[in-house]
Amino acid sequence: MNWIKMLMSLFQVTPLIVAGIEKVHADASGATKKQMAMDALGLATGVASSVLPGQAPAIAAASQLASDVIDGVVATFNAAGIFQGHTTSPPVPAPVVSATAGPSGVTAIHPSGGN
Repeated sequence: MNWIKMLMSLFQVTPLIVAGIEKVHADASGATKKQMAMDALGLATGVASSVLPGQAPAIAAASQLASDVIDGVVATFNAAGIFQGHTTSPPVPAPVVSATAGPSGVTAIHPSGGN
């Protein structure tokens, strides 16, 4: 596999890594989340460095490019409002109200909204 194909594969998973880190570590600082993303992508860098030691300059350049891509993905997600209003706790389903229910009007609470 040539370097361009490897980089393109790396870039395809970057938004998934960034979104996953944001979902799990929303309360962490931006710098901490960036380091987590770099650590995740750095696994590939470490393997490449050990397998292809003669390619160290290209691997270092790819690592810097990955850092820039992470910054770009985060900036794009922020501008699109994808991370706004994010909470670390899942949403609580609303009670299902029925006219034929008991005195409180509540029959059941189902995440899908059904009975």
